[in-house]
Amino acid sequence: MFDAALAELEALNEEYEQMRLALKALGERRNQARAAFDAIFTQRGTYVELQSGGDPVLIQQVALPVKNPSAKLPPLPAPYGLRTDLGEVAGQMTLRWDTVSGARSYLLEKSAVLPDGGREWSLTKVGPSLAKLTDLVVGTRYAFRVAAVGGAGGRSPWSPEVERVAG
Repeated sequence: MFDAALAELEALNEEYEQMRLALKALGERRNQARAAFDAIFTQRGTYVELQSGGDPVLIQQVALPVKNPSAKLPPLPAPYGLRTDLGEVAGQMTLRWDTVSGARSYLLEKSAVLPDGGREWSLTKVGPSLAKLTDLVVGTRYAFRVAAVGGAGGRSPWSPEVERVAG
C-alpha cells in the first residue's frame, strides 16, 4: 500500500513538472507573438496616420481607435543628430538620431548616391530612433534621412541627409 501511494505521488509530481514546463514554454511563445503583433500594429497605425493626415474619420474607417480626436497637435520638427556607425560585419550599419518630442515613430529612408549626386529614396524602416541595416553593399556611398511621425500633418519634414560609405 505504501509503495503504491509513493509511486502514484511520484508519477503525479512528474506529470505536474512536465505540465509546468509546457505552460512556461507556452507563455514564452505568447509573449513573442504579442511583441510581434505590437510591432506590426504600430507599423500599420503609422501608415494609416500618414495616409489619413490625422483625419479621425478616415482613421476610424479602417477600424483603428482615434486618440483625442478633438485635440489639435502641432506639427513636429525634423529630427536632428542623424549619425551612422559601421557594424562589426561587412555590409552592416547602425543609424541613430535624436528623438522628437511627440513623435510616435520614425521613417528612415536610404538611397545609394548616384554618380550625378542624385537620390532614389526608398523606405527602409518604420519604428523607433534606432535602425540596424544589414543589407548594404560594401564600398557603396549611401545617403540617409529620417522623419518623425505624429503631430499635425502626420509627418515632419525630413532631417538633413547624412552620407556614409558602407564598410
